[in-house]
Amino acid sequence: MSAADPAPGTPAMPGLIPAQMTDDSLSFTRAFGAPASAIWKAWTNAATMLQWFGKPLHPATNVEIDFRVGGAWRIDLQPAEGGPGVAFFGEYTEIDPGRRIVMTWRHEGPTPVGSTTVTLGFRDSGSGSELSVHQVGFEATEARDGHHVGWSTCLVTLDEMAASL
Repeated sequence: MSAADPAPGTPAMPGLIPAQMTDDSLSFTRAFGAPASAIWKAWTNAATMLQWFGKPLHPATNVEIDFRVGGAWRIDLQPAEGGPGVAFFGEYTEIDPGRRIVMTWRHEGPTPVGSTTVTLGFRDSGSGSELSVHQVGFEATEARDGHHVGWSTCLVTLDEMAASL
């Protein structure tokens, strides 16, 4: 399987971000047309995150951010096709302003997926920027694959709106 191929069990869908995966981790880099400062704002401002996170499959309905090391965050999502909602939540463990965010990532919903750690890296690149995402600690490859699909789809929405930030 190449880095661009979906992992076994992942629904075939166009636009999946090419990723490196192990049984318990997912890593990829996504290019954006906007500067890193705009992508940083999208991750650190609750009102901005509400506009893009989870879309189009599971739009965010509530975002809470206490953006400081030790601060909590929470994102409530509702499936676009209806059904029970889910939430992701955690704590910021490292913040390097404008460059790096490390946070715990937990799931609340009908299918438990355990706790992971997400590291986000931000950097300007050419006329835009790059966001690197590393998520580790998956208890099941199905959870990892579901996050791969989720990241891939909602970051398209972020890219579309980032130029206005």
